[in-house]
Amino acid sequence: MADNGVWFKLWCASDDDGDLDNLDICDYGRWCKFGTHTKRHGTAGKVKIVSPARTLCSKLQVANFDELEAAIRRFPHVSVTSKNVTNAFVTLVCEWENWQKYQVDNSSSRVRKYRQSVTDKKRREEMRRDEKRRDEIMQCSEGDKEDAQTTELLLPDWLDKTAWNNYRDYRKKIRHPMTEHAERLAINKLRTLMEAGCNPTEVIEQSILNSWRGLFEIKSGKGHPDKQFSDRIKRVLTRGL
Repeated sequence: MADNGVWFKLWCASDDDGDLDNLDICDYGRWCKFGTHTKRHGTAGKVKIVSPARTLCSKLQVANFDELEAAIRRFPHVSVTSKNVTNAFVTLVCEWENWQKYQVDNSSSRVRKYRQSVTDKKRREEMRRDEKRRDEIMQCSEGDKEDAQTTELLLPDWLDKTAWNNYRDYRKKIRHPMTEHAERLAINKLRTLMEAGCNPTEVIEQSILNSWRGLFEIKSGKGHPDKQFSDRIKRVLTRGL
């Protein structure tokens, strides 16, 4: 819990501290109260005391400044780092050992660092996902270009390009896209059906309309292929078109 700079932390381990255990109960209480005084009036474990310091003497229940200094010098982990006498006033500078370790509250900074690390991690993950999506889009675009090139190479003159592209898009939408080899087979099937008298565009439209994956013969009204259309196609193919 953040102390906002107003808590003196008395650790439970103080009961097992050998130096503190040597104090009588009065000095132990004075040591605790002096800790709260340092926290409130000091900086980074250092506190300045100027005589006669009557309020502090009253808090620590000592008679005068000399007894106050003597009590402070008995405290473990606290040292008087300097003593100056100016006119009738005495100034003591007292410093606590391990103040940064035991008393400085850094939970807020730890929380900020943790939250920042989590935020940075999420941002990195989002960036990786975005890069992956961009790569997938680029791959799809390149694949579409390759498909378009392949289509230009495979499509014969007698096959309507719009109808063929509609069929390819339809196969993708039903999650059964065709490989390059499958496209060759499908075009060969259309050629066979066309020689049998079926219009390739109508064959394609029939499959899309009926949600068929494959390509099938179209029957005329009497249940047979259109013989006139078949003969006309055979003549065209015979001329090499």
